[in-house]
Amino acid sequence: MTNTKRQITHADIDDAMKGIINQTVSNRPFMCDGSPLNCDVLVIGYNPSTSTPFTPFWTVTNGCDKEGWLKEYAKKNNINMKPTRKRLEILSKNIQSVGNGKHKLLEANLYPYGAPSKAKLPKGLHDTKWIKYLLDTLDYKAIIALGDDIGYFLNGYFEITLTRDELCKTQKEGKAISIYQTFNHFAGRQGMTDYYVSGLAGKLELD
Repeated sequence: MTNTKRQITHADIDDAMKGIINQTVSNRPFMCDGSPLNCDVLVIGYNPSTSTPFTPFWTVTNGCDKEGWLKEYAKKNNINMKPTRKRLEILSKNIQSVGNGKHKLLEANLYPYGAPSKAKLPKGLHDTKWIKYLLDTLDYKAIIALGDDIGYFLNGYFEITLTRDELCKTQKEGKAISIYQTFNHFAGRQGMTDYYVSGLAGKLELD
């Protein structure tokens, strides 16, 4: 039987964002360099901690203007990168280097709404509809889950059992997916280092 599943578009993603995410609350649905449709590795955190807006740096035509977003982020943070952002950039570069540029990273979160910390995200915004949409819709080969909260969620979504710092292989619609759960989130101070983050790309067995 011929697969008649329609290819997803930026317009589809844009419509979904407007339909699923509360636009009256600070949010960042995802971040990547260019099109989310070209990203085959997802890194999933808890929620965005920065108030740098997403909408001015997203268009249906071109996708994400990550360079522009980072410049705005630098302005808001006096040029200094917070630990999480610094490590996300390390990870992004290493993901691309693994396959000589053929792999790209998409940053997402369990909850798309901005808050300075996990504890300060209102309970009413603990809604996983958006991350489920991304997991249902995008075509990806690997996921990095940042910490236990994300691991628990993915256990339920994929019906698997993740173990910290071990690669888990599963499937989505017959396609192999590699999932690696870190022992902590990127801002964590207990053992989380730039060196640890630098090694994550190699643990995904992308090539």
